[in-house]
Amino acid sequence: MSNIRITKQFSFETGHALYGYDGKCKNVHGHSYKLSVTVIGQPISDNSNVKFGMVIDFSDLKKSLRKKSLIFLTMQLSSIKTHRTLNWLPS
Repeated sequence: MSNIRITKQFSFETGHALYGYDGKCKNVHGHSYKLSVTVIGQPISDNSNVKFGMVIDFSDLKKSLRKKSLIFLTMQLSSIKTHRTLNWLPS
């Protein structure tokens, strides 16, 4: 059986302020992002499996992404000492 590619797009919002900045970004403001996640694999071929024909269940993909995102954000935020450090991060 050949591989199938599926893509799920996630949208999310973030907010921040640039401490010590003298422009508009010194105030709390937000950004909108879209993240596309593509999974490539062979569909489940066991027709007794409730997920028969799926490469991955979208709810499982969301759970996995949410868990990995929280781990990543926790690691990133724990390494930041002050908001001033955020000024160099790309938006």
